[in-house]
Amino acid sequence: LQGGANTLTVTGTLTNNATDTVSIGANNDTSDVANVGLLANSGIVTVGTGATLNLTSAGTDTNGGAITIDGGTLDTGSFTNSTGGTLDLEQKGTLTVTGNLTNSGALTTNIANLGGAANTITVTGTLTNNGGANLTIGANNDTTDTASVGLLSNAGTVTVDKGATLNLTSAGADTNSNAIAVNGGTLNVQAGSLTNSGTLDLEQKGT
Repeated sequence: LQGGANTLTVTGTLTNNATDTVSIGANNDTSDVANVGLLANSGIVTVGTGATLNLTSAGTDTNGGAITIDGGTLDTGSFTNSTGGTLDLEQKGTLTVTGNLTNSGALTTNIANLGGAANTITVTGTLTNNGGANLTIGANNDTTDTASVGLLSNAGTVTVDKGATLNLTSAGADTNSNAIAVNGGTLNVQAGSLTNSGTLDLEQKGT
């Protein structure tokens, strides 16, 4: 029906259970906004093109289900992507974490290969990628997606595919104890140092 933007406000916690769905900006043609204190997601959350989901309260937002930022924006404080959780950006999706991000699931951009403009991830604190977790920037080798992360602590698998960039922006110690693959993409350690006790491999004109 369109019209002006819709606004959803939750001052406390929005708990989205395993069989449930939250969609902000359905049909990819809105500037709808949801302002939510904290998110505890076990179901499906979608933020469509032009829409925004702001997670506004102190504390840790959690995802054990599936979140897709499909051309929209997710702004959050500290965030945990739990085991089995998926967080994917498509078609110019934007994720901003003002704080730390802990990933025990799958954190990806362009995994569905929907195209569109570049996806962007920003983490001001430390991105901890736990054992068994996957971080993939620019899946399918056809993006210019960018992730800018304060510090990286990797015990899982990190992949930077062709055309994509992972910037490590803060002074301090970045660490890798498992596997980083730069498959035609770029890894920039801009301000700190990287200690590698695992594997760090460059392929297909990786930088």
